[in-house]
Amino acid sequence: MKTLKTLNSLTLAASFLAAAFFCACSETKNPQDAGVWEDEPAIADNESSSSSLLEIESSSSVLEESSSSVKVESSSSSVVGIHIPDNQGCVPDHIEYIDIQKQLPAAKKPAKMAEIKADSAKEPSYAAIMMKEEEYGVLSAFVEKRLEFLEKQGAAHDSAWIQAATELLRELGLDSLLADRRMPTYYLEYTLFFLYGDGHNQLNAELVNDFADGKLEPGNYCINNQPYDSFDRIAFSFMPIGCVYSDYEILDPEAIIQNIWRKCSGMPYCSDAMVGKFNKDSSLICKKSSYYNFSTISAYYTNWEIASPLDVETSGIPCDVDGKFIVSRKNPERSYVCTTDNGWDSTKTVNVEMKQVPCDTAGALFKSNLNPGAVYICRDTVWTGKYFVDREYTLNAWDMATPFEAEVVDVPCEKNGEMTKSVVKPDSFHICRNGVWGTATRLERETYGTPCDEEGKRVESRELQSMYYVCHEGEWRQFDEVTCENGARYSTANEKYKNYKTNYACKDGKWYSSNDESWEIPYELYFNPDIEYGSFLDPRDGRTYRTIDYRGTTWMAENLKYQGAPGTFEVDKQFCESDNCKNSGYFYTIKAAEQACPEGWRLPNSNEVSLLRIPDGSEKSGEIEIYTSTRDLFNTLFTQMNSLGVGYNGLDTYGLSFTKTGLFNRDAHVNSDCQYFWFLDTEEDRFWLHDTGESEISLAEITTYEIELSNRFYSVRNDIKAPVRCVKE
Repeated sequence: MKTLKTLNSLTLAASFLAAAFFCACSETKNPQDAGVWEDEPAIADNESSSSSLLEIESSSSVLEESSSSVKVESSSSSVVGIHIPDNQGCVPDHIEYIDIQKQLPAAKKPAKMAEIKADSAKEPSYAAIMMKEEEYGVLSAFVEKRLEFLEKQGAAHDSAWIQAATELLRELGLDSLLADRRMPTYYLEYTLFFLYGDGHNQLNAELVNDFADGKLEPGNYCINNQPYDSFDRIAFSFMPIGCVYSDYEILDPEAIIQNIWRKCSGMPYCSDAMVGKFNKDSSLICKKSSYYNFSTISAYYTNWEIASPLDVETSGIPCDVDGKFIVSRKNPERSYVCTTDNGWDSTKTVNVEMKQVPCDTAGALFKSNLNPGAVYICRDTVWTGKYFVDREYTLNAWDMATPFEAEVVDVPCEKNGEMTKSVVKPDSFHICRNGVWGTATRLERETYGTPCDEEGKRVESRELQSMYYVCHEGEWRQFDEVTCENGARYSTANEKYKNYKTNYACKDGKWYSSNDESWEIPYELYFNPDIEYGSFLDPRDGRTYRTIDYRGTTWMAENLKYQGAPGTFEVDKQFCESDNCKNSGYFYTIKAAEQACPEGWRLPNSNEVSLLRIPDGSEKSGEIEIYTSTRDLFNTLFTQMNSLGVGYNGLDTYGLSFTKTGLFNRDAHVNSDCQYFWFLDTEEDRFWLHDTGESEISLAEITTYEIELSNRFYSVRNDIKAPVRCVKE
């Protein structure tokens, strides 16, 4: 007999089970009569649920003593000589999943096929096989007293051992299981030691003594005081399964535990002949299932399982006609459909009821006859949240209508354009379109009752800021969906929030909005059409720039777009995300910025940048112009097509047309809501800022609140790529 280490969890688990699982149970003389069977089946309240060993243990922290329960014996009253090994696999106590990454030993030896039928009378009994295959002494310890008794009566050792083992299997309710479903003997050893061992390589002595007469008292071995589904996957706690395991490594030990429970509960063995039988008292149904086995493509076993609602509600009803269906009594939204090849299956009642009704009119409604109170809707598309993203999928099928959709099922849709207010969603309206009710859009809600009888007639939006509707070709349209005249501009604000403006500009018949956050807006729309700009032709590449005079300095009204040349510098075009450089200009390193401006132009100095803080013309009037807020002051510097202007009266008052450029710190685009450009420090700046005598170039940052010259990027400026704004020398 092999000596192996004791499983770490067995001390706690087996000690618990030795006390907690032993409960008195009454044997039923005729197990076939046990409980209430499938006549008048009831709906099971819950699906089968699994319970870990930890849950079993914690639920029985306080054990009640009774005359029918067995007290945990001390080591002096236990049978010695069992050598159960440690669980050397990848499964710790109370496991919920298998870690297949760890490379630890698998089971002691490969499991045999679970399904081996006794086809010949000459085949040795399972008890005889157990005697030869026993490895850890669990069975010998269990039948020890019975073996002594039989041998004293004159029986040979081997025949006495086989008789005692046969009687043990009968008493535990395992004889039918092991005649029908052979398994490695060490599965039985591990499982019995888990149930009846005391954690010190010993079996409970009272059990061993009780079996001396070949019989077991139910109160000594029964475990039917535990829920049947608490045994689900419990073999993970004690079987030496490896990192990679097969179903049968778990199913067979569980079947042993479940059949002991079954015997104690008076349930018959789940044989092929019993498949489909449902026991109402226990909510168990006898099923035949398959699993993948390394030895065979498919292996089958029968077992009692927690009955699902499908099992319960179809029990006793033959599946003899394809398409035959049963509507669930507990949940009429579910139905069960018969296919003679595969049996009963669960589906939505809408799929059954509407199978022959074509879904060819999106929005059509249908009152269910099978599910009282339910309404179906023909849905062409459906929004589904998947991977944290809402996406629209094509459906083209009947679906359950929402309460909002269903509330108009009995309201005739006779007049096109007729609207009715929702009770379920008070802010929403239904609208009749070509005989079918739909959800009214914002445009339909806001133009309802206003005739579209004049081309170009306008209606201001009450709900959406910066929107109005235009009567175009006999129907109301959003103004930005109607073809516009090239060069047209429009600035609009919601009546409720007058300061929140959106600027629109028309190019080639299409409206562009400052809300778009898109570099697709043609760059010429960024300039103020009410300002007369100067111009400068860069001889290096032939590009013409708009210019503007501001407080005695001539500025380029747009960022530099010079790409450089061999021998000087060349910009890295990888930083032109989505072709943004056509609007924002290129992004230059500090060394490239020193050489970027054309002859006769240079980088602005800090004094010139500081003057941007003061409105132009304030000195001429002898007083500084009063602004309602600091935001208003700096937004006058931003382009009309920049979304920073939304809500902050961005008017591009002085034609400088700054845009949201952000900058690149190495390869990361940061601070995209700000305008940056390189500028020259003065001697005073160098003294206060860094006093290093190094390059005089620093970064300016324009936000909606301020112009920042403190150069907070100074320590990483060699990693920075930022735009260039040139001023005339």
